[in-house]
Amino acid sequence: MIEQLYQANTAARTGPQYRQITEEILKAEERLTAFLDEEGLRWLADLSDAYARREEDVGLNAFAAGFRMAAELAVDLLRGRNENQ
Repeated sequence: MIEQLYQANTAARTGPQYRQITEEILKAEERLTAFLDEEGLRWLADLSDAYARREEDVGLNAFAAGFRMAAELAVDLLRGRNENQ
């Protein structure tokens, strides 16, 4: 269920900073591909895929951890616990 919520959340990545960074990545990749031969292009594709998989994993894990903390907080509040008491 957490993964489904995360996937729904990632579809909304449209903020100005996200778009700007994406444009920078695409421009850098475009410039780099002009200098690479076929083997270099394969290496670049492998590198890009590895980075994308890592970022997806980091994002999912961070989202899941935050979601779990929020759920624990909600349970504590519902039970009337307060760490400051």
